[in-house]
Amino acid sequence: MKRLLVPFLALIALLVGCEHDPGLAYLDDGEVYLWLPGADQPRPLTDRDDVDRFFWSPSGRHIAYRVAKPFGESFWCFTGVDSGVEVKTRSVPLFSAAGRAVAYIKDRDQQLLLLDETGGEQKLIAEWVWQAQWNSAGTMLAYVEEGDLKVFDLESGTSRYLADGVAEGPDFVADDLVLFISDDNTLTAARADGSAIYRLVEEVSGYYVARDYSDQVRGARLVCVDRDRDAYLMDFDGADRIRTGTDFHHMAWDATGSRYFLIEEKKEKRYTGIFSASGEELLEVKEPWEPVAAETLAWSSGSDELAYIGANGSLYVMDLGGAQMLVAKDVYDFAWVPHRRQLVVLMPRTVTGEKEKIEEVAEEAAEEELEIDLEEEVVEEKEEPAPAAAEIEEGIEEEGSEEEVEVEIVEPVGEEIIVEEGTEESPEETVEVEEPETAVYLYDLDGKPRRMLSRSGRLPLLSPRGNRLLFVEPLREGLYNAVIGSLDEEEEHYLGKFRVPIFPAAWQPEGRAIEGRLLGVIVTLALVAAGVVVIYLVIRRIWLRRKVTAQATAETVANLEDAI
Repeated sequence: MKRLLVPFLALIALLVGCEHDPGLAYLDDGEVYLWLPGADQPRPLTDRDDVDRFFWSPSGRHIAYRVAKPFGESFWCFTGVDSGVEVKTRSVPLFSAAGRAVAYIKDRDQQLLLLDETGGEQKLIAEWVWQAQWNSAGTMLAYVEEGDLKVFDLESGTSRYLADGVAEGPDFVADDLVLFISDDNTLTAARADGSAIYRLVEEVSGYYVARDYSDQVRGARLVCVDRDRDAYLMDFDGADRIRTGTDFHHMAWDATGSRYFLIEEKKEKRYTGIFSASGEELLEVKEPWEPVAAETLAWSSGSDELAYIGANGSLYVMDLGGAQMLVAKDVYDFAWVPHRRQLVVLMPRTVTGEKEKIEEVAEEAAEEELEIDLEEEVVEEKEEPAPAAAEIEEGIEEEGSEEEVEVEIVEPVGEEIIVEEGTEESPEETVEVEEPETAVYLYDLDGKPRRMLSRSGRLPLLSPRGNRLLFVEPLREGLYNAVIGSLDEEEEHYLGKFRVPIFPAAWQPEGRAIEGRLLGVIVTLALVAAGVVVIYLVIRRIWLRRKVTAQATAETVANLEDAI
């Protein structure tokens, strides 16, 4: 039995080990770098120093980037993360779900061209195209050619006409269904095989489709709003249509497409309701309700709770039963952690005694190197700089008080204007602006104490799995430190020091293509097959043992009978 169990467990470990955490791509001095978990150093993905924008393909197999030419025409390229082959596309590349096929619209003559991921022979699909989109399976490409909606089938290599008079779109909401807005302002759906056209709502002002964290469409229902602010819930093809609200102000689906909240504004007062995908009202907030902004409402990953910032700056969490919980006060911004019942919150920084230790900005081992670098970069100063926030905190901690002490730390922003004698300056020009120092905290709704994650001035960039976060922390004026932290382990990775507070970075998507899912299917089938084999061998061994025992018993009985 042990001989069978050991290989089986080894197979499971090997297959599970095939899964890897996504990496982080970021832009530094015109070059795109990739950081992977477990790697010692990031590696460059581009061999250029003039990139100004980039984005991931949906499969996470490629990076697309724009090359900025100050005295020439800028253009787009893409490169494979594993192959490193650079392909020039001129305009923004459009990746199929698997990343195997890539399309782009040539700027000058609006030609829609198709090529493979290696940049092989290009195929002209159509001319005078102004917008195109792949379906989620990556098998069909919808595009608008001179106002006509057409679909290119990747397998057959041919295009099919669907409709004319397209003003906005296309939008693939299912593998075989395309939405668009016609030139008479009607939301319309068309079957990709050309079999049917559905006019959904006339005089449309907008529509809402459920999408998950990877921007993939979920569910089979949408909410459409007309010019009279009436909201209608229906299937993608217009079936089972009901009016779900009037005086529409804002709405948002959850990540599964199973429920949504809708805010109505009547006489400058806002009312909220939560509905299921079938239109059933799950919760009605009868009292007028006024958040700072309707857009602060956000669903949790489990879609069972909503978080929002109230008018007084307090962060609340509300469940489907209407029960509300106060999470924090004086909140600037927040975000749910994907796949967890946790919130990351941006708020003024507080300093406490033994209850909360303040983290240092840089690693202790890199302090000396940092000071050396800063001495080379500092311009001559005539006055002593104000004490750093870290020094103020250190002084507070040295007092040794166990009581919670809340301190608002401020730092001067901008340069000080010196007024010489005999000159007249307005008071507005000499006043220094002071802002409280902020920090990012982790709030666990299951009762764990809050934890300070970073002294950043903005929310972190969360990985798709929610286990890693990218922070940009201030070091000195005009200098910032990029840090990758983990919610599960006490680990930090310092990417380096940068001179921009907004750090261009993006986590690698986990992939939503059929080919991307194929590995998971293979792993599952392999595990099932291995389990079946083990069960078969165990049953066979038991049966053989019983057979041998029965034969031995029969022979013993026969021998006894012969002896008698």
